[in-house]
Amino acid sequence: LRQHQVSTMYLKEALDINTGYLAYGTPAPSILHKFLSTTGDTAAFAASVLMSRLGKLELLETNPDGTFAGERTISAGSDSVFSLAYASSFESDSTVIDIEQEHSFGGSARYLKSTRAERYSAQSVAFDIGYINLWKRTGFRWSLLVKNIGPDMTYKEASEPLPFVVVAGGAWRKDIPALGAEPFIAAAEVDFDRERKKTARAGLEYWMKHMAAVRAGYQRNGVSNAWTLGGGVEVPGFSFKRDGHMRFDYALMLQQNVGSKNIVSFSIDF
Repeated sequence: LRQHQVSTMYLKEALDINTGYLAYGTPAPSILHKFLSTTGDTAAFAASVLMSRLGKLELLETNPDGTFAGERTISAGSDSVFSLAYASSFESDSTVIDIEQEHSFGGSARYLKSTRAERYSAQSVAFDIGYINLWKRTGFRWSLLVKNIGPDMTYKEASEPLPFVVVAGGAWRKDIPALGAEPFIAAAEVDFDRERKKTARAGLEYWMKHMAAVRAGYQRNGVSNAWTLGGGVEVPGFSFKRDGHMRFDYALMLQQNVGSKNIVSFSIDF
């Protein structure tokens, strides 16, 4: 991250489930840069908030004698996540293979709060750690991420473990002028949860002159499949600085036996 960035996202799912996300990222201040960056290359901070509303429930109430007393609509629940993150990167030349590499390390700390049926609530903290290795001449990168390291969420006497996940992935990015792709991106990843269940994802992204994108993706988790289609538009120089840009993205996810998700996002660099 070499500029300030503000991003927002809205996700609408079936059953009236809605999620909103807002994030801000900034390069590390120059006074801290030499202490925080691994080799003086780049370092950045970010903060974000995510709010999710899980729809409504129809609650049927009874009298002490078991007779019907009435019904009312209540919130099915909500989730809130507040996050702080830090990342740093540096370049190196491999002694094993003749290729220039870029290494990126990062981590985040999150505070989680959850409510269910307006009666039960739980709080916890979680940590993520990640690494990305970029082979600069080839455009290939691979990554490893460990998510949701932390204690269980406890609703009264019932505990629910955090969704601990290990994610491994790879991506290839390359300009292909003959196809009009500037750039073309292919990516795939697989994650494993604490029960060793796997979810695999793959996707393609085609950018036209770095200004408009078309995307397609596929996900399989052993229970259901999902297809994603989407696109985006990037407006260079349309920001508070000449080298900044605005970006609009939309995606439609079609899930087997579940329905569809609509995802809209917007970001600005300045």
